[in-house]
Amino acid sequence: MSIWIANRNQNNQYIFTEGLELEQQELEEVRVGAEKYYRNIIHDSAHTFYVYTIEKLAGEELTKLHSEWNRFCSL
Repeated sequence: MSIWIANRNQNNQYIFTEGLELEQQELEEVRVGAEKYYRNIIHDSAHTFYVYTIEKLAGEELTKLHSEWNRFCSL
């Protein structure tokens, strides 16, 4: 299973890049180089995506991630 890494650009928008191949699907956090990323779970009607961010997200920030992920997937 591959994961996605979401980093913010200078405009505070998320940029998504495909990350590592994981053998363990339930990791709460992963390390990429020196950085620690935290798991965010995004569901749609047919899939579950694990998108990792440098911060633990909740509330409006998590909603923003979901919205930008949906826009990214529609491209």
